[in-house]
Amino acid sequence: MVCYEGAHVGMQICFGQQWDTYIKGGMWFKKKSVLQSEGNYSTEYSADGVTDLRIVSTKNYNNNNIANGAPSTNDANKYFYLPAVGVYNDGKMEI
Repeated sequence: MVCYEGAHVGMQICFGQQWDTYIKGGMWFKKKSVLQSEGNYSTEYSADGVTDLRIVSTKNYNNNNIANGAPSTNDANKYFYLPAVGVYNDGKMEI
């Protein structure tokens, strides 16, 4: 199991996701190396470039520009896919 730090999750939310309903529902996430090459990754600050998640315990992000569908054939190697298996709500996984 891979557990990402808060800053990495923030970068994914703001810069690296696509929702795909074609393959039974799930998300395509940009690889860390791609986020780094695009200048959208920091080990010290969250996606806003200011918040230090080593000090601040929570940060809310909104991204209303999530593309639908799979990445293009030319960009597919820049992403990895995670299927949607449920929702985490009030400390419990709901499938």
